[in-house]
Amino acid sequence: MPRRVPLTYLTLILATSLAGCSIEQFETHYETASAAHADGAITRGWIPDWLPDAAVNIRERHDLDTNDSVLRFELPSGVPMPRPDHCDPIVLAAATPARLRATWWPEWNEVARDFELFTCTDARDPSALSTGTLGINQAERVWIYW
Repeated sequence: MPRRVPLTYLTLILATSLAGCSIEQFETHYETASAAHADGAITRGWIPDWLPDAAVNIRERHDLDTNDSVLRFELPSGVPMPRPDHCDPIVLAAATPARLRATWWPEWNEVARDFELFTCTDARDPSALSTGTLGINQAERVWIYW
């Protein structure tokens, strides 16, 4: 005869297994950099203050529990794409993949194939340790930051 497990035990097992999962993740989309500024996204710190004024299709996801974040934006054709002064080139082996996932975030093999990578320090404190990784896809005019 099959043994039945009471629903309360299943609920307890499910709750325990989900306890380590973060439900404090938030995602935002802005059409333009001015919209991100107007919403206070840069002031809150999830989007860096070096976001180019011409940035469009800005997508940001962050986790309040881990402080991890990912950012993706595009620059229209004809707009110069110089990297921020506080970001230095690195090789793929020196980069760590982003821990957050999003439907719009590239897979690691795509990052390796299509993006130039840079390590960035805090623009306000150049003596600080690296604070993020920047990827620039020149052909698609896409920037990612984590």
